[in-house]
Amino acid sequence: MPLSKAGPRCAAGSAFRRVRETLQEVLGRIRDRRYVEEHDRAVDLVEHLAELRKRILVCLMAIIAGCALGYTASPQALEVLARPVGRFVFTTPTEAFLARIRISLMIGIVIASPIITIESWLFIAPGLRRDEKRLASRFVPAVAVLFAAGVAFAYIVVYPVALQFFLRFAGTHLVPAISVGRFLRFLAAFVFPFGVAFQVPLVVYVLVQMNLLSRDILVRTRKYVYVLVFIVAATLTPPDIVSQVLMALPMLVLFEGTVWLTRRVARRSTSPSEQHDRGRREA
Repeated sequence: MPLSKAGPRCAAGSAFRRVRETLQEVLGRIRDRRYVEEHDRAVDLVEHLAELRKRILVCLMAIIAGCALGYTASPQALEVLARPVGRFVFTTPTEAFLARIRISLMIGIVIASPIITIESWLFIAPGLRRDEKRLASRFVPAVAVLFAAGVAFAYIVVYPVALQFFLRFAGTHLVPAISVGRFLRFLAAFVFPFGVAFQVPLVVYVLVQMNLLSRDILVRTRKYVYVLVFIVAATLTPPDIVSQVLMALPMLVLFEGTVWLTRRVARRSTSPSEQHDRGRREA
């Protein structure tokens, strides 16, 4: 009898050991797989950080090289900027030097902007899907072109008018002595908001493409958009009606152009029968 009881116990013990060994093997494989996945994630993160470091260093070297060229051209740039006002003054010993540094930094960023754009694209592009790459390749150049157009419009058209408007308040006992540092801050605060404001039509177009907005909504809310444009222009420009109107007018033109462009896109995306039905409804 004892021998007959020992047999089932041994069989049960061996079966329990096999189950335990199997579980341990499975848990070991799971741990190994998790380790491999975590290791792969860590390796990917390190590779991404190394790639980011490489891209940032290239951008910094491009900016430094551009700043070196900009510093050599800063006297000529100051001469061009001083033509509408006669000449600049500086009120602290370091102001003239810091003004040249600021001008060289602006010129350096402009010179290095193509390299910065390319390096940013090379870092971001591998993580994008094909449709996202196609969308980015269409809109990233548009962002740069609209920003440059806004800055150029502000400097060539709006800035001279606004500057002459402010200088008209000079008189016999009130002579302008414009500090170079404050003038550069005024110029930057005056010009760069135009580059940002010129992005509004592109943002609207992207929202329409994403079906978050429609042309019908844009048409129905046109009067509110006009009011909002003048509010934005009053916020971004100096407190004079001339610069506000000169900023608002091109924004309104760009908005109307965006509405027209969305109508063209809507016509291309709809079938001929839908266009016919829509024409009958509008008639």
